[in-house]
Amino acid sequence: MRMAANERKLDPSDRGHRLVHELIRAVDYRLRVPTGWNGVVYQTPAPGLLSRAGRSWNGETNPLYDWDSVIVHDDRSLTVRGDVMGHVLSARAGRLAIKDNFRAHQSMLRLVHAAVTLSEHERKYDPRETRAEDAASEALTVGLSQDWALDRGKQHNTHTIVADLDLNKFAPRLTSTRVVDLVPYERTAATAFVTDLAAAARRPRDVTHRELVGTHPAERWNQIGDWLIDSNLQGVISPEARTQLRRELVQIAHANYLEVVRIPQRLADMPRNSPVERVQFAAAMRDRGSREGKNTLLRLNMHIKGAQVNWQKRGPELERIERAANELGVPADELRKFINSQTGPTSPGGGPTVSHERPAEHGPRGTGQQSSGPTR
Repeated sequence: MRMAANERKLDPSDRGHRLVHELIRAVDYRLRVPTGWNGVVYQTPAPGLLSRAGRSWNGETNPLYDWDSVIVHDDRSLTVRGDVMGHVLSARAGRLAIKDNFRAHQSMLRLVHAAVTLSEHERKYDPRETRAEDAASEALTVGLSQDWALDRGKQHNTHTIVADLDLNKFAPRLTSTRVVDLVPYERTAATAFVTDLAAAARRPRDVTHRELVGTHPAERWNQIGDWLIDSNLQGVISPEARTQLRRELVQIAHANYLEVVRIPQRLADMPRNSPVERVQFAAAMRDRGSREGKNTLLRLNMHIKGAQVNWQKRGPELERIERAANELGVPADELRKFINSQTGPTSPGGGPTVSHERPAEHGPRGTGQQSSGPTR
């Protein structure tokens, strides 16, 4: 049994344990993915007076901005800090002052995110064909969970869980307060990536998101590759070539999604001294995340369309290239150059290698059109 020195394991009869149990079951029901939670909740003390400042996020400092105030462990247990638990329990008991509604709202967002992360993971691929979990898979996991909790910035899902727990009855103005998205670039990257992936794979977005949440992090890249192959080359490509093509798509997805992880260091030099600069920084984080999510899917699409052009022999090659380029929204000449640079199973007689270089971006770049301040 794992337990740190400053943790205490909550008894199932404890109010805090009952709250977590009900919240996780509510997320399980709404998300429609079974939870993998092992039923154990640990609680750590709230920060003392000397450490009340907490983490600083974009010029604002608050203990609730500490991401590790809620921790999901490898054994699927959960640790919740005392102040996070206390704010929600106070709201449920009707003892929360209106001025503190933000604290309960921010705490609920963090708990809902953790509950999504605790979803049960299906495994179906040979471990030898999957990548070990790393920073890229962690960024996708964080983004998928926050995408559901914030519901693409609208918070509908978290507000639904608030209602499921009857918190709105005892703290009726709780959800009218602001919350801060502490993982903005991970969220917008996942939002853009899943949206474009669903369109490319011809699948409903909510189903695509839900099934990615329920897939083991080490196998998500494989699942993404299979969806793209099924929607573009079903019944056309040989089993052996399919396996190799999926392996290449896994490598491409992983290599490009690593760019999401690098966003903070790329923006580290942006000034954040004035309110205007902090607004610009927050917008840049969200914009960069969305851009990298879209770029990852564009790179995958370029590769799968190249394979489609070579494997599906309907019509002249030029027509096949132009049709694929139109679907991608890229110039036909660029797609032709890309196809000519590729070897491997993108063609029936392919050779051994595949490029993982990022493609040029097309169309106007995003300018961070989302709201400039914290998410509401």
